[in-house]
Amino acid sequence: MSEIELSLTFQWARNDQNQTQARSLICSQRVIQRMQPLTQYGLMAEKHWRQFRPRMVRELEAKGTLHEMLLEAEEKTDQEMDSIRRKLIQQGLTPQQAHDQAWEMVRERYILLPAEEEASDTQNQ
Repeated sequence: MSEIELSLTFQWARNDQNQTQARSLICSQRVIQRMQPLTQYGLMAEKHWRQFRPRMVRELEAKGTLHEMLLEAEEKTDQEMDSIRRKLIQQGLTPQQAHDQAWEMVRERYILLPAEEEASDTQNQ
C-alpha cells in the first residue's frame, strides 16, 4: 500500500501570541478512501447490503474494508453504466432511456446483490 504525505498547518495560541507550525502526516490511501463520502450508489449499496447481506457486512466491518468495498461498488457501477449508456445513445436511445436501461443491466452486479440465502443457493447449484 502506498503512502501519501500531507502537509497540514496547525495554529494555536500560546502566551497570548499566535504561533503557526507546519506538520507533515503520513496517511495510507485506505485512510484517505475512508474519508471519501459515498455517492447515492454507495449509500444504496450499504442500505441493501445491511438488509440482505448482514453476514457479509459484518465480515467486511471486521476486516475494516466495508467502506472500501462500497466505494469500489459505486465506482464499478458508474464506469459500467457510463460505457453502456454511451453505446445505447449511439443506438438511438434518449439519454434518460439509456441511463434507465444501463441501471437495469448493472444494478445487481455491484449494488443490489442477491440476499445471502439466495447467494448460497446459487453457489450450491
